[in-house]
Amino acid sequence: MSSDQSLDERKWDVTWLDSSRAQLAEALSATPAQRLAWLEEAIEFAYRARRSTDADRSREAMSPPPALG
Repeated sequence: MSSDQSLDERKWDVTWLDSSRAQLAEALSATPAQRLAWLEEAIEFAYRARRSTDADRSREAMSPPPALG
């Protein structure tokens, strides 16, 4: 990366590895309160996803089978 590039140009010059490292650095720099908030959001997301899947299954169980032929 050349030093004459503007900041806007440099921020797009990344690789998958750079992105992974940045995400890891951000996660490791989070405070305990931020980590707890993230965990609470993840649990709520998983709960809603599970309820959605269960509702889909119950709808499928109640619907008549498709007609053959």
